[in-house]
Amino acid sequence: MVISYQISSSKAIPLEQIIKKELKEYSISLLNEGIAFKTKLKMIKKCTFLEINVYNKEATGSAAYCFLDCLASGFTNIFINQYKLKVIDSALKKYHYLNCEEKKLIIKNSLHKFTEKTNIFEKRWKAVINQRLLCYFYEYHSLNIDGFFAFRLQDFRREIEKIVEDTIEDFLIEKEYEDFLRLIRHFVKNAKSKFDMVHLIFFKHNYFRLYNEKMIPIDTNPIPLSYLDNDINFEDILISSLISIAPKSVTIHGAAIKSEKSMLNTIINIFGEKEVILCKGCPKCSKD
Repeated sequence: MVISYQISSSKAIPLEQIIKKELKEYSISLLNEGIAFKTKLKMIKKCTFLEINVYNKEATGSAAYCFLDCLASGFTNIFINQYKLKVIDSALKKYHYLNCEEKKLIIKNSLHKFTEKTNIFEKRWKAVINQRLLCYFYEYHSLNIDGFFAFRLQDFRREIEKIVEDTIEDFLIEKEYEDFLRLIRHFVKNAKSKFDMVHLIFFKHNYFRLYNEKMIPIDTNPIPLSYLDNDINFEDILISSLISIAPKSVTIHGAAIKSEKSMLNTIINIFGEKEVILCKGCPKCSKD
Protein backbone atom coordinates (compact mmCIF):
# COMPACT_ATOMS: atom_id res chain seq x y z
CA MET A 1 0.00 0.00 0.00
CA VAL A 2 1.33 3.43 -0.97
CA ILE A 3 0.12 6.71 0.50
CA SER A 4 1.24 9.92 -1.13
CA TYR A 5 1.47 13.30 0.59
CA GLN A 6 1.74 16.42 -1.56
CA ILE A 7 3.39 19.45 0.04
CA SER A 8 3.69 22.86 -1.61
CA SER A 9 5.11 26.22 -0.67
CA SER A 10 5.89 29.48 -2.43
CA LYS A 11 8.68 30.20 0.03
CA ALA A 12 12.32 29.30 -0.43
CA ILE A 13 12.32 26.73 2.37
CA PRO A 14 14.47 23.57 2.36
CA LEU A 15 11.45 21.29 2.68
CA GLU A 16 13.12 18.04 1.66
CA GLN A 17 16.11 18.45 3.99
CA ILE A 18 13.95 19.33 6.99
CA ILE A 19 11.49 16.48 6.48
CA LYS A 20 14.25 13.91 5.81
CA LYS A 21 15.99 15.03 9.00
CA GLU A 22 12.81 14.60 11.04
CA LEU A 23 11.91 11.24 9.50
CA LYS A 24 15.46 9.95 9.87
CA GLU A 25 15.17 10.15 13.64
CA TYR A 26 12.23 7.74 13.49
CA SER A 27 13.43 5.66 10.52
CA ILE A 28 14.28 2.53 12.54
CA SER A 29 10.96 2.58 14.39
CA LEU A 30 9.12 3.15 11.12
CA LEU A 31 10.93 0.27 9.39
CA ASN A 32 10.18 -2.02 12.33
CA GLU A 33 6.52 -1.17 11.84
CA GLY A 34 6.74 -1.91 8.12
CA ILE A 35 6.85 1.70 6.92
CA ALA A 36 9.32 3.12 4.41
CA PHE A 37 9.21 6.42 2.54
CA LYS A 38 10.70 8.26 -0.39
CA THR A 39 10.69 11.97 -1.19
CA LYS A 40 10.68 13.76 -4.50
CA LEU A 41 11.29 17.49 -4.85
CA LYS A 42 10.24 19.76 -7.71
CA MET A 43 10.86 23.47 -8.22
CA ILE A 44 8.49 25.29 -10.56
CA LYS A 45 9.38 28.96 -10.84
CA LYS A 46 9.35 30.22 -7.24
CA CYS A 47 7.24 27.38 -5.88
CA THR A 48 8.47 24.26 -4.11
CA PHE A 49 6.63 20.95 -4.43
CA LEU A 50 7.51 18.00 -2.24
CA GLU A 51 6.02 14.55 -2.73
CA ILE A 52 6.33 12.05 0.11
CA ASN A 53 5.46 8.47 -0.80
CA VAL A 54 4.85 6.21 2.19
CA TYR A 55 5.11 2.45 1.68
CA ASN A 56 2.97 0.78 4.29
CA LYS A 57 3.21 -3.02 4.36
CA GLU A 58 1.70 -4.13 7.64
CA ALA A 59 1.40 -0.88 9.48
CA THR A 60 -0.48 -0.78 12.73
CA GLY A 61 -2.34 2.24 14.04
CA SER A 62 0.60 3.15 16.24
CA ALA A 63 2.98 3.07 13.25
CA ALA A 64 0.73 5.35 11.22
CA TYR A 65 0.54 7.75 14.16
CA CYS A 66 4.34 7.64 14.54
CA PHE A 67 4.83 8.60 10.90
CA LEU A 68 2.28 11.41 10.99
CA ASP A 69 3.71 12.67 14.27
CA CYS A 70 7.25 13.01 12.88
CA LEU A 71 5.84 14.51 9.67
CA ALA A 72 3.92 17.07 11.74
CA SER A 73 7.03 17.68 13.82
CA GLY A 74 9.02 18.55 10.70
CA PHE A 75 6.50 21.11 9.52
CA THR A 76 6.14 22.46 13.06
CA ASN A 77 9.84 23.27 13.02
CA ILE A 78 9.40 25.04 9.68
CA PHE A 79 6.72 27.29 11.17
CA ILE A 80 8.66 27.92 14.38
CA ASN A 81 12.05 28.57 12.78
CA GLN A 82 11.42 29.73 9.22
CA TYR A 83 8.10 31.55 9.33
CA LYS A 84 8.93 33.30 12.59
CA LEU A 85 11.68 35.25 10.81
CA LYS A 86 9.40 36.01 7.87
CA VAL A 87 6.72 37.42 10.19
CA ILE A 88 9.31 39.62 11.91
CA ASP A 89 10.52 40.94 8.55
CA SER A 90 6.96 41.54 7.39
CA ALA A 91 6.00 43.33 10.62
CA LEU A 92 8.94 45.71 10.23
CA LYS A 93 7.96 46.84 6.73
CA LYS A 94 5.35 49.29 8.00
CA TYR A 95 7.92 51.10 10.12
CA HIS A 96 9.38 53.15 7.26
CA TYR A 97 11.17 55.57 9.58
CA LEU A 98 13.51 52.86 10.85
CA ASN A 99 16.81 52.54 9.00
CA CYS A 100 18.51 49.23 8.15
CA GLU A 101 20.74 49.19 11.22
CA GLU A 102 17.81 49.90 13.51
CA LYS A 103 15.77 47.12 11.91
CA LYS A 104 18.66 44.69 12.34
CA LEU A 105 18.85 45.62 16.01
CA ILE A 106 15.09 45.14 16.45
CA ILE A 107 15.27 41.71 14.76
CA LYS A 108 18.11 40.77 17.09
CA ASN A 109 16.21 42.01 20.15
CA SER A 110 13.01 40.27 19.03
CA LEU A 111 14.83 36.96 18.62
CA HIS A 112 16.39 37.52 22.04
CA LYS A 113 12.91 37.86 23.51
CA PHE A 114 11.95 34.57 21.87
CA THR A 115 15.03 33.02 23.48
CA GLU A 116 14.02 34.43 26.85
CA LYS A 117 10.57 32.92 26.39
CA THR A 118 11.77 29.58 25.01
CA ASN A 119 10.23 27.53 27.80
CA ILE A 120 6.91 29.35 27.40
CA PHE A 121 6.66 30.44 23.78
CA GLU A 122 8.42 27.76 21.77
CA LYS A 123 7.34 24.70 23.75
CA ARG A 124 3.73 25.86 23.90
CA TRP A 125 3.50 26.68 20.21
CA LYS A 126 5.33 23.50 19.16
CA ALA A 127 2.69 21.47 20.97
CA VAL A 128 -0.20 23.52 19.54
CA ILE A 129 1.07 23.53 15.93
CA ASN A 130 2.02 19.85 16.04
CA GLN A 131 -1.48 18.91 17.20
CA ARG A 132 -3.14 21.03 14.50
CA LEU A 133 -0.96 19.44 11.83
CA LEU A 134 -1.72 15.94 13.12
CA CYS A 135 -5.44 16.61 12.88
CA TYR A 136 -4.94 18.03 9.40
CA PHE A 137 -2.90 15.06 8.10
CA TYR A 138 -5.45 12.59 9.45
CA GLU A 139 -8.00 14.19 7.12
CA TYR A 140 -5.94 15.49 4.17
CA HIS A 141 -2.93 14.27 2.17
CA SER A 142 -2.02 17.61 0.58
CA LEU A 143 -0.70 20.64 2.41
CA ASN A 144 0.03 24.15 1.22
CA ILE A 145 2.32 25.51 3.90
CA ASP A 146 1.58 29.15 3.16
CA GLY A 147 -2.17 28.57 3.29
CA PHE A 148 -1.96 26.58 6.52
CA PHE A 149 0.06 29.35 8.12
CA ALA A 150 -2.24 32.09 6.84
CA PHE A 151 -5.54 30.51 7.89
CA ARG A 152 -4.81 28.03 10.68
CA LEU A 153 -1.99 29.78 12.53
CA GLN A 154 -3.28 33.34 12.69
CA ASP A 155 -2.98 33.35 16.49
CA PHE A 156 0.66 32.24 16.21
CA ARG A 157 1.36 35.08 13.77
CA ARG A 158 -0.38 37.65 15.98
CA GLU A 159 1.71 36.66 18.99
CA ILE A 160 4.93 37.04 16.99
CA GLU A 161 3.78 40.44 15.75
CA LYS A 162 2.95 41.48 19.33
CA ILE A 163 6.47 40.60 20.45
CA VAL A 164 7.90 42.63 17.55
CA GLU A 165 5.68 45.61 18.40
CA ASP A 166 6.76 45.44 22.05
CA THR A 167 10.39 45.28 20.94
CA ILE A 168 9.95 48.33 18.70
CA GLU A 169 8.25 50.24 21.53
CA ASP A 170 11.15 49.39 23.85
CA PHE A 171 13.60 50.48 21.17
CA LEU A 172 11.86 53.84 20.62
CA ILE A 173 11.71 54.52 24.36
CA GLU A 174 15.40 53.70 24.67
CA LYS A 175 16.21 55.87 21.64
CA GLU A 176 14.27 58.78 23.10
CA TYR A 177 16.08 58.28 26.39
CA GLU A 178 19.47 58.23 24.64
CA ASP A 179 18.60 61.40 22.72
CA PHE A 180 17.63 63.06 26.00
CA LEU A 181 20.90 62.01 27.64
CA ARG A 182 22.90 63.20 24.63
CA LEU A 183 21.28 66.63 24.90
CA ILE A 184 21.85 66.82 28.66
CA ARG A 185 25.48 65.69 28.35
CA HIS A 186 26.04 68.42 25.75
CA PHE A 187 24.50 71.01 28.07
CA VAL A 188 26.51 69.88 31.11
CA LYS A 189 29.73 69.78 29.11
CA ASN A 190 29.30 73.35 27.86
CA ALA A 191 27.77 74.88 30.99
CA LYS A 192 29.87 76.77 33.49
CA SER A 193 30.28 74.57 36.57
CA LYS A 194 29.21 76.21 39.81
CA PHE A 195 30.98 73.50 41.80
CA ASP A 196 33.91 71.21 41.09
CA MET A 197 32.23 68.50 43.11
CA VAL A 198 28.94 68.04 44.93
CA HIS A 199 27.78 65.47 47.46
CA LEU A 200 24.40 63.89 46.80
CA ILE A 201 23.08 62.36 50.01
CA PHE A 202 20.09 60.04 50.29
CA PHE A 203 18.83 60.01 53.86
CA LYS A 204 17.06 57.10 55.51
CA HIS A 205 13.85 59.04 55.98
CA ASN A 206 13.12 59.34 52.28
CA TYR A 207 14.64 62.60 51.11
CA PHE A 208 17.86 63.82 49.58
CA ARG A 209 20.10 66.88 49.78
CA LEU A 210 22.94 68.34 47.75
CA TYR A 211 26.11 69.62 49.44
CA ASN A 212 29.15 71.44 48.11
CA GLU A 213 32.78 70.39 48.57
CA LYS A 214 32.78 71.76 52.15
CA MET A 215 29.60 69.83 52.97
CA ILE A 216 27.50 72.99 53.07
CA PRO A 217 23.93 72.40 51.85
CA ILE A 218 23.24 73.74 48.37
CA ASP A 219 19.49 73.35 48.59
CA THR A 220 17.72 74.89 51.57
CA ASN A 221 14.87 72.39 51.84
CA PRO A 222 15.09 68.61 51.64
CA ILE A 223 12.83 67.00 49.03
CA PRO A 224 10.75 64.09 50.46
CA LEU A 225 10.59 61.06 48.20
CA SER A 226 7.10 60.23 49.48
CA TYR A 227 5.85 63.61 48.23
CA LEU A 228 7.43 63.21 44.81
CA ASP A 229 6.10 59.69 44.18
CA ASN A 230 2.53 60.78 43.48
CA ASP A 231 2.69 63.99 41.50
CA ILE A 232 6.27 64.72 40.48
CA ASN A 233 8.86 62.40 38.99
CA PHE A 234 11.59 62.10 41.60
CA GLU A 235 14.31 61.33 39.07
CA ASP A 236 13.45 64.40 36.98
CA ILE A 237 13.64 66.68 40.04
CA LEU A 238 17.00 65.30 41.11
CA ILE A 239 18.50 65.39 37.61
CA SER A 240 17.24 68.95 37.13
CA SER A 241 18.86 69.96 40.42
CA LEU A 242 22.20 68.49 39.36
CA ILE A 243 22.05 69.97 35.87
CA SER A 244 21.26 73.45 37.20
CA ILE A 245 24.54 73.53 39.12
CA ALA A 246 26.48 71.48 36.53
CA PRO A 247 29.13 70.00 38.85
CA LYS A 248 32.27 68.46 37.43
CA SER A 249 31.83 65.38 39.60
CA VAL A 250 29.26 63.86 41.96
CA THR A 251 29.82 61.80 45.10
CA ILE A 252 26.77 59.80 46.14
CA HIS A 253 26.06 58.80 49.75
CA GLY A 254 23.30 56.80 51.40
CA ALA A 255 21.97 53.25 51.29
CA ALA A 256 18.70 54.39 49.67
CA ILE A 257 20.46 54.80 46.30
CA LYS A 258 20.70 51.02 46.03
CA SER A 259 16.96 50.85 45.33
CA GLU A 260 17.18 53.61 42.69
CA LYS A 261 19.25 51.82 40.04
CA SER A 262 17.57 53.58 37.11
CA MET A 263 18.29 56.99 38.57
CA LEU A 264 21.87 56.03 39.40
CA ASN A 265 22.44 54.87 35.81
CA THR A 266 21.04 58.17 34.52
CA ILE A 267 23.44 60.18 36.70
CA ILE A 268 26.37 58.07 35.52
CA ASN A 269 25.29 58.40 31.87
CA ILE A 270 25.13 62.18 32.18
CA PHE A 271 28.27 62.94 34.17
CA GLY A 272 30.38 59.93 33.17
CA GLU A 273 31.38 56.84 35.10
CA LYS A 274 34.71 58.37 36.18
CA GLU A 275 33.01 61.49 37.53
CA VAL A 276 30.42 59.69 39.67
CA ILE A 277 31.73 58.25 42.92
CA LEU A 278 29.74 55.90 45.13
CA CYS A 279 30.72 56.36 48.76
CA LYS A 280 31.55 53.04 50.37
CA GLY A 281 30.58 54.27 53.80
CA CYS A 282 30.99 57.39 55.90
CA PRO A 283 29.11 59.21 58.72
CA LYS A 284 26.95 60.97 56.13
CA CYS A 285 25.82 57.66 54.63
CA SER A 286 24.27 56.50 57.88
CA LYS A 287 22.95 59.86 59.05
CA ASP A 288 19.18 60.01 59.68
